[in-house]
Amino acid sequence: NARKPNPLSSLILPTNIMNEAISKRKFDVLIVGAGVIGCAIAYYLSKLSQGKLAIGVIEQKAVAEESSAGAAGMLAAQIECDAQVPFLELALTSRGMFPGLAQELKDLCGVDIELENSGIASLAFDEIEEKKLRGRLEWQNQCGLKSQWMDAKQVAQEFPFFKARSLGGLWAGEDGQVS
Repeated sequence: NARKPNPLSSLILPTNIMNEAISKRKFDVLIVGAGVIGCAIAYYLSKLSQGKLAIGVIEQKAVAEESSAGAAGMLAAQIECDAQVPFLELALTSRGMFPGLAQELKDLCGVDIELENSGIASLAFDEIEEKKLRGRLEWQNQCGLKSQWMDAKQVAQEFPFFKARSLGGLWAGEDGQVS
């Protein structure tokens, strides 16, 4: 099995090397920041342009070392959305793209993003949070999204490492995470 060449392998360079490259080469697109977002923009632009755009990515330090390194990697379309708004559709569409992207990155670059669609819980520790989460559960179920309420006993059984006792929580079984 011959591995396909990675279209981004020569695009992401440290700032000191990129400064020299910029002065010698013209880029159609220059992306500042090689975190998850910058790399994703470069990847999809490269893919969509079919190599017709010269794309450069500059990074102050190393790829994904700044904000991306501290991110939790949550794919929490349902957990993080408070209402049925346009952002929800964007988040659900994005979450739905990850299985294909995970395989594509593994095939193309040998990178395993460790996608897990194992669900995410948002726990309530007071009555205000409980009311908010139960409201979220209601509109999500009305929209046909899969979510359920976990009572305090279920939370304690599923997440025994939480020391604080919750009143329950919203479980979004289709949300997940990447490494």
